[in-house]
Amino acid sequence: MKLKTFFTKLMVSCAVALCAFFFVFPEYTAVIDKETIIKEISLALKLEILEKTESVETKEKEDDSIAPTTIKISVAGDCTLGFDERRGYDDSFLHEFAGQKKEFAFFFQKVQHIFAESDLSLVNLEGALTNAEEHVDKPFVFRGPPEFARILSDGNIDAVNLANNHAFDYLVNGYRDTLKALNRAGIAYFGNGEVYSTAIKGLNITLLGFTRWEAEWSEEWILTEIREAKLNADLVIVSFHWGDEKSYLPNELQRKMGRLCIENGADLVWGHHPHVLQGIEKYQGRYIVYSLGNFSYGGHRYPDDRDTMIFQQIFDFTDDALTGVDYKIIPCLVSSIEERNNFQPIPLTGEEAERVMLKIEDLTNRIGE
Repeated sequence: MKLKTFFTKLMVSCAVALCAFFFVFPEYTAVIDKETIIKEISLALKLEILEKTESVETKEKEDDSIAPTTIKISVAGDCTLGFDERRGYDDSFLHEFAGQKKEFAFFFQKVQHIFAESDLSLVNLEGALTNAEEHVDKPFVFRGPPEFARILSDGNIDAVNLANNHAFDYLVNGYRDTLKALNRAGIAYFGNGEVYSTAIKGLNITLLGFTRWEAEWSEEWILTEIREAKLNADLVIVSFHWGDEKSYLPNELQRKMGRLCIENGADLVWGHHPHVLQGIEKYQGRYIVYSLGNFSYGGHRYPDDRDTMIFQQIFDFTDDALTGVDYKIIPCLVSSIEERNNFQPIPLTGEEAERVMLKIEDLTNRIGE
């Protein structure tokens, strides 16, 4: 191409030089045919125009081979930004908040950079953000003040699942207060009939949340919701509050519903409620993360099992078509100190990270036992 350009420019230069020569010395025009000169100039100019056109076409072809658009979604488990006040103040979430000079950013300080680097970051918000006093009568009820929604925004969380068994601990008034608090903090939410859709890098993403405690739970209802969401979404992300507490293996219902969701259009299914990690299943090219365990969880001050993770799902799109699905696991602990839970998750490194990764691998291999 460079050699061709050189000769083209040389021809144009020679033709222009000849024109100038005959303009200065008209007596020589009889020697050389004028029409021949004009044809040579015309040919040289056509070659230059053709070359420029080819250059533009080549650039357009290069632009057509655009790199894939990558969407990274990070999900983590149960977050209770408060505590059960009937169980005392000492070492509670609120106690820790006071001890940290009321720094909202403290709780996600060790992981906020991970969520900041993601296109979409999600957790399960378990408990109410309210000052309401009246609550349901059950063994555990969780609440924190409405301003604790700022913990999520300071932690770079984009949206939360509300479909769980603690969302209505402080009844409908407490739930409404929670929604108001999230709205003020700029945190989106889904579940309990709420659907959240957003556009990221030109792609439409819809978030759905379900819990096994919903009275209207039925397979057909859930699957219809997913199918309808898929009609207008490039990605459908489904959150499930399910499973058996303290069980490291998904039960039959989890496995059945997880697979049905994938079959009906879900691109990722992520679960919570068991309060411990469970394995990960790849099914029809998509992933089911059965339980992410606890994360910043004010419901337990001295947990026996502190292992948790951030699961990152990476989707690649080319020309608006999904062309690649991959994932990354970031092993963490629910607390950055050993003697108790300070509700500040921390990523692991070295041998501890390897230990948790091997644990997840073992739990994955044991799915179906």
